[in-house]
Amino acid sequence: MTLKANISFFYLVIVLLMLEGCSVIMSLHGKKDADFLVLTIGQKRDVVVKKLGEPEKTSTQDGIREDIYQVQRGNSPDPGRALGHAALDAITLGAWELIGTPVEGLQGKSYIVKTKYDENDNLIYCTIVEGQLEKMKKEKSTNKDGP
Repeated sequence: MTLKANISFFYLVIVLLMLEGCSVIMSLHGKKDADFLVLTIGQKRDVVVKKLGEPEKTSTQDGIREDIYQVQRGNSPDPGRALGHAALDAITLGAWELIGTPVEGLQGKSYIVKTKYDENDNLIYCTIVEGQLEKMKKEKSTNKDGP
C-alpha cells in the first residue's frame, strides 16, 4: 500500500469510528418497564404513582380522580444488548450502526394507562391501551363531528 492509500484508509476508519455508538448508547438508556402488576383494584394511588411515575394528566369529577399515564414496556436498559452492538460495530468498523440504530429506535411499545380512584384514593378502575397520547389527541381532534 502506498502512503496515500494508508492515509485514506486511516481517515475512513476514523470516520466510521465516529459514527459508532448510537445503538450502544440507545440500548443503555432505555426506560425501565412499567409495572402493570401494581394496577389492582383497591391499590392506593401513591403506590401506583411510585411504580408508573407522575401522571401526564390528572382530573377530578364528582369526587372521582382520573389519572392518565404514558408508559413504555420492552425498552429497558440492557448492557448485554449494548455489548452486542459494540462488538458488531467493531467487527464492521461502524457500519453496523446503519442497522443497529433503527433496530434500537423500534424497541419497546408505548401504552396509555387510565386509572380512576375513589375519594380515599383507592383504585376503582383501570384500562391499558397501546398507543401514544399525542396520537390519540390528534385522532380525537379530527373526529369532532363523530358520535
